[in-house]
Amino acid sequence: MRASVRRLPLLAAALLWACSDDGGTDPPDDDGGLPAFTAGDQQLSPALRAEVAAMVGDVVDASGASADPEAAGVVGAIAAGFLGDGWITGVDASSASLMVGDPSLRLVSGTWGVFAAGVAVYPNDQAPVTAYYTAIVALNGNEVAIGVRKAVTEQQILNQRSDFPDPIARGLLFQGASRGWGALTGYMQVIGLKTITGGCSGTMPAGVSCQYGTSSAGLEILTSAPLPFAGNGASGGRQFLLDYGDVRGYAFDVLCDQASFC
Repeated sequence: MRASVRRLPLLAAALLWACSDDGGTDPPDDDGGLPAFTAGDQQLSPALRAEVAAMVGDVVDASGASADPEAAGVVGAIAAGFLGDGWITGVDASSASLMVGDPSLRLVSGTWGVFAAGVAVYPNDQAPVTAYYTAIVALNGNEVAIGVRKAVTEQQILNQRSDFPDPIARGLLFQGASRGWGALTGYMQVIGLKTITGGCSGTMPAGVSCQYGTSSAGLEILTSAPLPFAGNGASGGRQFLLDYGDVRGYAFDVLCDQASFC
């Protein structure tokens, strides 16, 4: 049995890249968790990339979404790709104000840092895909909204959208790492790279290749309930709406005869 790799790829990459600087720019820090993002595409400095990756890793761990080695390896691959290039898109999520219900239940509006990812898993370079993971990540201050999906059939892969509840997809909302909600209703959708900018410059795990460019993605969580993890301080429900549109995205191919996690 393989040892768990839940956070090792993520943390090792974070430590590696946090110690260097390639000229990426950071938005101004508003002391509310992550710095405030500006609208449009932007490349973050390595230090802020590591902060984003660690924040997302904490959320994914708390939610249990990376409980099996393959899922954990996918998280590590996405982290390595993001840490290497650090592209993110500032998107105005103020359209959340159009949602019905109590405004106090909504995550904050304003400009969120958003990126998407698609990960295709193959037994080897001659075999067809056996799983296709997609994710959309949105961050603002200490709040994180994530949609994750694992498609395994041809129909699921071609459909590209999940409406919650769906056994192959999850929507997650977090305020810090100690208050988390899971989606009950809403949807997520991620379309793979529509345009390719180039290959990822980060150090990728064995058996993993990466490109980055432009994806399309959306995430809507209309109702949610606290997640069942120890120490969760969440109560009631929260809402989040990110309109479907173009964002920076990453595409990965995983060859399981070379990778250590599948």
